[in-house]
Amino acid sequence: MNGGVDMFKPRRVTLTDGERRVLRTMEEALTAEDPALSSLLGRPTRARRAGRRVWWLLSAWVVLSVLLFLLGVGASDARLQGISVLMLLAAPLAMLCMAEFKRRRY
Repeated sequence: MNGGVDMFKPRRVTLTDGERRVLRTMEEALTAEDPALSSLLGRPTRARRAGRRVWWLLSAWVVLSVLLFLLGVGASDARLQGISVLMLLAAPLAMLCMAEFKRRRY
């Protein structure tokens, strides 16, 4: 015997999908009731997570359009350059659409 030290050793617990959904629902309800609690716990709210995803998608959109533009310049393809410029010009509109989609989804 080691004096009951093992009794306080944390054990790994595996949750079922249903239990995870219940915990997520409880967390969201508590966060909605008290947003300061979420910031104290350091956990991002659902809206913040959605906002981050929108920024990642917008960043990927811009990077892809710049790469396509450079590829068009290297290949002397005016059509590819035009498509990439249109993508760059449409980036703000794409961001608004993605943000609205995320807002309605959550």
